[in-house]
Amino acid sequence: MCGLPLDRRKTFTKSDWVVWTATLTENENDFIALIDPIWKYADETTARVPISDLHETTNAKRINFKERSVVGGYFIKLLKEIKIQVTKKTNEKPFCYTNITITRPKLYG
Repeated sequence: MCGLPLDRRKTFTKSDWVVWTATLTENENDFIALIDPIWKYADETTARVPISDLHETTNAKRINFKERSVVGGYFIKLLKEIKIQVTKKTNEKPFCYTNITITRPKLYG
């Protein structure tokens, strides 16, 4: 199986939702159990387009969606664990920073 089906009526999944759900777990084994099928999908799909967030769990086939920005949600675990310290420049445009410090997360172990 290549993912966790959204519900029992169909066998497709939204992988970005599964990644978010996995991130909410407090247990490494639960996280891995939810993420491994998504990895299997990405590894075994025959589609040669940017990864889809909507796919069939039974055969890893993409269902319509491709190259959507929601797959950025795949990085939510990293963002949850990372610590970012930002120092804003004065008298500059709102998103211009002088110093950004990123502390590497220790995800598990």
